[in-house]
Amino acid sequence: MKFINRKFDVLDNTTEIELLHTLKKFPVFMGTTNQNYKKDLKADMSWFISKKSGMIQLKKLIPLQILYQNSHDSGVIGKVWDKHHTSFCKFIEKYNHKKIIEIGGANGILANKFHKNNKKTNWIIIDPNSKPLKNCKAKFINKFYNENIKLDYNNSTIVHSHTLEHIYDPLKFMSLISKKINKNRLIFSVPNIKEMVLRKYTNAINFEHTYFLTEEFTKYYLDLFNFEIESKKYFLNDHSIFYSVKKNSKKNKRKIKLKNYYKENKKI
Repeated sequence: MKFINRKFDVLDNTTEIELLHTLKKFPVFMGTTNQNYKKDLKADMSWFISKKSGMIQLKKLIPLQILYQNSHDSGVIGKVWDKHHTSFCKFIEKYNHKKIIEIGGANGILANKFHKNNKKTNWIIIDPNSKPLKNCKAKFINKFYNENIKLDYNNSTIVHSHTLEHIYDPLKFMSLISKKINKNRLIFSVPNIKEMVLRKYTNAINFEHTYFLTEEFTKYYLDLFNFEIESKKYFLNDHSIFYSVKKNSKKNKRKIKLKNYYKENKKI
């Protein structure tokens, strides 16, 4: 298997990163399977940390077509996920939306919940492994989100749930969204990864969650691309954080500064 090599820190494109630890022959697929475990695809998982920012990240990445060749139905099974979607849906409903463009919507479970009370809102889902639920009214585009997807973003809200932490190049991803949003709104949910790591949850950082997306780093990405947080909500103490952000109408001329979390994150 040929890896994708991450040459720069995902936070600021610097190259001063040091090796923290390597987990040898770690299973690549983040789910259960019926096949014999001896057939599982495995790879060394090497975690690095930026000396400048303290961002923890993988340097060698699994090719996307291998990592996501099968869906493990994350966000579909279990009462906690159902409560998350219900709570996030209510968070989205606080604002009026003519059209919603969801990045990474998979099966359309969020769209289904939203359409129960908002039948007139158009919903478009962009996901390479979409598996539409029965009676889902959303339109599906079976692709990875990129600059080549042509959509009308006028009067559109961009939504994504537990997607940002999966993105291999978050700077490029946030830059693309920033270009598409003018007076529109971006609403998203991300896992509370720092709390998950502190509680030793093994689903916090892995081959899919390839960098340590803390609240401080999320805020840095938003500041960098001129987004202002208008609303923020925690779902449970250890699960997710909801954000609603809007583009600052005035071009941001101040220099964005970030504290170095190297010592703190290395200790964690």
